[in-house]
Amino acid sequence: MMALPDRYITASPINATFNYTDIEEGIGYVSYYLAQGTDENLVTRQNMASNGVVSAAQSADNPEWNTIFDDDYDVTFNTPKTMEGTILCSFTQGVQAVTGGKTSYSRVTVYIRKWDGSSETEIANNVSDEVSETGDTNPEIKSPTELLEIEVPQTNFKSGETLRITVLQEGKNQDTTTDAAIGYGHDPANREDDYEETGERQVINSGDTTVFRVDVPFKLFL
Repeated sequence: MMALPDRYITASPINATFNYTDIEEGIGYVSYYLAQGTDENLVTRQNMASNGVVSAAQSADNPEWNTIFDDDYDVTFNTPKTMEGTILCSFTQGVQAVTGGKTSYSRVTVYIRKWDGSSETEIANNVSDEVSETGDTNPEIKSPTELLEIEVPQTNFKSGETLRITVLQEGKNQDTTTDAAIGYGHDPANREDDYEETGERQVINSGDTTVFRVDVPFKLFL
């Protein structure tokens, strides 16, 4: 594991609710994990097992980008908070290419929004690298883990307001005869792709992480 610079402390003496702090910037980071329950998507600070390890589906037979997943994950704050700085998103997306000689693509955009119970406000977003894989005689999978940075302006949250993290995954194929599947992981417990249980195609290679972690910066108010 890469060591944090000296400016970061892993155990904050200012507020034990932070996972680590940046004293120079006056920021405390909280690590959230995206997960799926039986009834709704969840944001948790615990390494508990998600109801589903991976979201996977067939990619549209289209050479243009198409939305495959558009999932909201919400966390509601019980106390006022001020978010500002760089949000860090670590996750794995995957492509399974089936048709020999044909290439399939995936990309993920993470949106940071505020939800007040009646309206949604866009704050910031960023898009991942494109992942591509070309089919062979056997289905081939590419599933890199990425670190996505999202710069967010100072944003105040009142008690009862919600931070919404939206994961938009898009796919496209070389042409309309290409057969492929794409997906992303969201299991805080880091289990392997559960494709055999779900009946979907495998999109994340065995041994690759399925954790979707989002580190959010909040002002320390020193």
